[in-house]
Amino acid sequence: MFGLPSLGKLLVLIGAVLLVWYGFKLYGRLEAARQAGLRKSARAPARLETVECARCGTYVPAGARPDCKRADCPLA
Repeated sequence: MFGLPSLGKLLVLIGAVLLVWYGFKLYGRLEAARQAGLRKSARAPARLETVECARCGTYVPAGARPDCKRADCPLA
């Protein structure tokens, strides 16, 4: 009733098992890369307080020297 399967059937069965196995491995890698990308994009940059120069209109970080290269700049 249950005889030995032919060599062709065994090769097809092994191929199907390997295809499913490597398919799951590929899916796992893609999912891990997607999760890493989501974590990376979820990190928002820190907010920075800025101050506008009354004379030149340049916005600079609060407490930092402006880089407007003007001698009459009150923030310089």
